[in-house]
Amino acid sequence: MDTNTTGTRKEALAARNQGAVRARVQELAEKIGTGPYLEYILGIERMDLISKIAIEIPSFCDPDLIPTVKSALAHAANPKRIHFCICLQDDDPERVEFVKTLPNCRYEIIAPQEAPGLCAARLACQQMLNNEPFSLHIDSHMRFADFWDVALIQAWHENPVEKSVISAYARSLPHDQALLPPEDSALTAQVPMHFCSVVTASYFDKNAMTFRCAGKAITTRKKNLESAFIGGHFLFGPSAFDKEVPEDPDTWFVSDEASYAARLWTSGWRIFAPYAQCVYHLYHRNDIYTETPRFAKSYASTALGCPKNVSERVHNQILFGEIGEPEYLGIYGAGKIHTIQEYMNFAGIDYKGRAIRVFNHNGEFTKYHETEDYAIWRKD
Repeated sequence: MDTNTTGTRKEALAARNQGAVRARVQELAEKIGTGPYLEYILGIERMDLISKIAIEIPSFCDPDLIPTVKSALAHAANPKRIHFCICLQDDDPERVEFVKTLPNCRYEIIAPQEAPGLCAARLACQQMLNNEPFSLHIDSHMRFADFWDVALIQAWHENPVEKSVISAYARSLPHDQALLPPEDSALTAQVPMHFCSVVTASYFDKNAMTFRCAGKAITTRKKNLESAFIGGHFLFGPSAFDKEVPEDPDTWFVSDEASYAARLWTSGWRIFAPYAQCVYHLYHRNDIYTETPRFAKSYASTALGCPKNVSERVHNQILFGEIGEPEYLGIYGAGKIHTIQEYMNFAGIDYKGRAIRVFNHNGEFTKYHETEDYAIWRKD
């Protein structure tokens, strides 16, 4: 067949698919109203409806896993291109069977009593990737706005460089919405389009020997904003970052976002908070489920004294140059493109001095050099 004919047919098919999606957007707008988010989707000149996305989910005995997966599929513009990589640390028969029979899903099932921790589970998910162009790290208790797959790829294209990721602290999922069927589109009407929730360093935790992150809402003029930190439950970009920066399995939970952001940035990956935030996170689950998730019980009983957390604190101290030799961390250390000191200068943190610059607290990382005020250190 003539290559020109083949190309013409592909273009025609793509045009029909985009027309069908736009019709779905218009239909939904008639039901829930044409808010800023749907206007954003309609404004995308050429939607990517083909590139596969691998959703990576570490789940520990989480009753919200199934609604999370169903929400992702129900609200994707093209659910057929959505793949799943799930590390299920669980023994619940319903969830085990669900994962085993889920189409386009690669999985590992681990008994809860043998669960290796969050980042070891994230690493297992990374190792399940199968050449999908894009990957999305989430938690197992989230919901999605309609056409989220189109929105995230478009948001990434709006970054000024290709070697970049999209990340933020996702919007909090209202409890009444968490109880709705995952196919419900009510959340789509609530997507905020007047600010970015940029991740910042909030304070230094003396016990955990690292800084904790928080979300900072910043009014924006319809653009993504650069950051120095990630939200571990909402991280999207080319799947090459998974291969280049594997999760450290000896980081259990407390400092995973701080250390992974530093390793991404020093490996040359720039981080941006998206203007269109199309995912929601259920931060407080105790009001939804009668049984406290076993993760919460496990964390409360072993928080700072367990071997994993001791190892985690040591790894952070080595990563940020406080003790030891960087070579000790091997592939789980800082990248080779920038030094860890260059990262701390950009991020506005002094790990040894336990201090954070004001521009960091304000979430304005590109302004740190512009005024004297941004050079002020704040110590907790």
